[in-house]
Amino acid sequence: MVVHQHQALRLTCAGILLANAVMIVLGVMSSVPQRIGAATMIVCFIAGQTLCALVLDHIGAFSLPQQDLTAGRLLGAALIVGGVMLVRFL
Repeated sequence: MVVHQHQALRLTCAGILLANAVMIVLGVMSSVPQRIGAATMIVCFIAGQTLCALVLDHIGAFSLPQQDLTAGRLLGAALIVGGVMLVRFL
């Protein structure tokens, strides 16, 4: 397999971004639970991943097929955000 210079640069940038994301997640996971609780932190983490996945699907990121934002997908995301509110405030 031959890796061209622009591919190597893209892979390097992706690796740096991934390493930074891991450091942010680890930092948040070690400091936030003391303030808001473990359950709220985990629910927020899952909600954030779901919302990010919807955006990435909608734009067709990472050469994946583009997925439309349907009413069902938006309703599912709204229910997850509603779950965050229930866990946090009830």
